[in-house]
Amino acid sequence: MRWLRRDASQERGFTLIEVLVAFAIAAVVPVLDPALVILGGGIAGNGGDLLCAPVERELHRLSPFRPRLAVSALGDEVVLHGAVATALAAAQETLFDRVRDTQPREGMG
Repeated sequence: MRWLRRDASQERGFTLIEVLVAFAIAAVVPVLDPALVILGGGIAGNGGDLLCAPVERELHRLSPFRPRLAVSALGDEVVLHGAVATALAAAQETLFDRVRDTQPREGMG
């Protein structure tokens, strides 16, 4: 499980990412007041488990707000899953609109 360890060259990159992610979360948390912030997409798929605790520490340094952080189980495929869910919802809406349009309405006829 080499990927669970950081070497010195990775440390600088991770530190910058941790600060930037924490800063982004700190900017929206006061407005949205979420109980949970999920790290998803490329962040989740590329070391999200390694980033969670350091991002949380940095967030606590930047902000008095304390949402829980978690890593998405969808990883890099989160955009694909969202696109499929959106397409499915649109298809269902179209189908049910057509069914409603073909049914006789009460009081008519």
